[in-house]
Amino acid sequence: MGSALRKALLLHLGDLHLYPFLKGLMGRQNRSPTIVIVWSILLASIFSLLWVKIDNAV
Repeated sequence: MGSALRKALLLHLGDLHLYPFLKGLMGRQNRSPTIVIVWSILLASIFSLLWVKIDNAV
């Protein structure tokens, strides 16, 4: 359990470090559609959580 918690914290730490980059993307006039960014974050989070779950099962 400690390892899964550690990996989840590292995942969120990575999200915090990428936040200024995403904020810069969304602040542009000629920006990417918001739905693309939202879906990419959602899919990245799901795959990361699955990776932690599968890694703990082994």
